[in-house]
This record gives sequence, C-alpha cells and structure tokens, in this order.
Amino acid sequence: MYPRRYPMKYNFTFTILLLICFSATLLAQDKDYTISASVKKHPSKGMAYLQYEGLNGKIVDSVAIEGGSFTFKGKVDEPRPASIVIKEPGGKVAAQHMIKFYIEPLDIAINSKMMLSTADIMGSPASADRKKMDKLLLGDNFAQPEKVQVVQTTQIVAVPAGSMPPRAISQSRGRPMPSGQVINRRVITDINELPYEMQSAIRAMRDEAKGKVLQFIKDHPDSFVSMYALNSLWEAKRLTYAEYIPLLNGLSENLVRSNQGKVMFGVK
Repeated sequence: MYPRRYPMKYNFTFTILLLICFSATLLAQDKDYTISASVKKHPSKGMAYLQYEGLNGKIVDSVAIEGGSFTFKGKVDEPRPASIVIKEPGGKVAAQHMIKFYIEPLDIAINSKMMLSTADIMGSPASADRKKMDKLLLGDNFAQPEKVQVVQTTQIVAVPAGSMPPRAISQSRGRPMPSGQVINRRVITDINELPYEMQSAIRAMRDEAKGKVLQFIKDHPDSFVSMYALNSLWEAKRLTYAEYIPLLNGLSENLVRSNQGKVMFGVK
C-alpha cells in the first residue's frame, strides 16, 4: 500500500495551521515580566541577583544597582517561586539583603524604605497569596510553606575537666567553665534526639501549621501557592494518600494542567 498523499494546497494549508498552533503555544508559555525594585536603606551600588526555576531549567540574572534601585526584564511562562539577593560592592550578603516572592509574566514592583527582606511586593497575585498564607502561619514552624523547615536547637554537653586537650577545646568552639568543665555546642536537626516533651510540643505545632496550610489550599483552589504548598507537603511525606487525593482533585483545572502542574502531578 502506498502512503497517503494530499494535494499541494492541502499540504500548504496544513503547514500554516501547524505554524499558527506552534506560535500560539510559544506565546502561551513565555510572556514578558518586569521587576522594578527600590530599597532605600540598601547600598546605592552593588549587584542584584534574580533566581528561579524556569520552563527549561534554572534561570539566573543579574543587574547593577544604581541609587538603590534596579530592574529585571525577561520572560516567564507562569507564576514560579523566585528570590532576589543583593550583594554589596565588597561581595557581602546578609539576611536583610534577600527576599522570596513569585515571579509572574506581569509588571511587579518591590519597594521598601528599610530592608529588601521586608519589602512590599505589588502587581503579583501569587505573592499576595503567599503573604496571606504567611499570616496564617506567623509564629509556626512553617514560616515558609514551600519548604518544610527542620527544627534546630542547641544541645549543651558538659565535658569533665582534663578530658580534652586545650587545642581540642578551641577547635570545638567551647569555652572553659569556672569548674574547669567545657561546654560543647552542636546543632540538632533530628527532633527524635530531643526530650520527649519537646518532641511532642514541636509535632503539635507542626500539625497545627499543617492544618492551616490545608485549609488555605481548600480556600484557594485556583492559587499557584496552593499548588506549590500541596506538592511540598506531599514530597515531604507530610500527607497521607487519603489527605492528598481530595486536595489534588479540589485544585482548578488551570493549575493541574499548567506547565508546573503537569510536572508535579504527572498530567499529560
């Protein structure tokens, strides 16, 4: 059997339709964004670095700061978690020089009279939703819903005098006590190492925070913040299958079939 052939005019028409569909797909994936930032208390000069996961991998951009202001321009397909870091002329970076937000194909303004970390973000609906969630979680261990934080504490260990040489004491960053003992500090990242009472209190706080996140997801089924928060809880194994499926089914079709939704939930 010979392959089926079409007259030239139909081939031409079909090619035009393909090009139109392909162009429409590209336009749907990438749209312009502009981020205009002004932070009065930061260095008038230096560099600002923008970072986020784009459609085809990690995106890193940088611009020079002039008079405490800077602007980023580019393309992005849909709201995605992003961060901006400011480096002073000497290369110094401090916590107040960083901010996390959602980059979107819109005009976004970041303004602060004080620190970048406390700046107001305008023009980004996803960032506004993130702020609503943060208010729900204020004071809880889930200060950042996209990333499950590990509770950290300090364990103090008393070492009998004479059991450690002076050099070991200095390397352990301990300090001599009046009794001749040394206090050695280390960070605990596993709550199972803590006393039972502290474990119970921390788990109770985490469960309360989790309940607030789940309620936010139910109340905001069309928010990209809900989608990212749900995926983070699932990836961190903080949800049972019975909890996860109703929340997933409750998300809007636009979210589930977004570019990132397809990656997270395996939708074709």
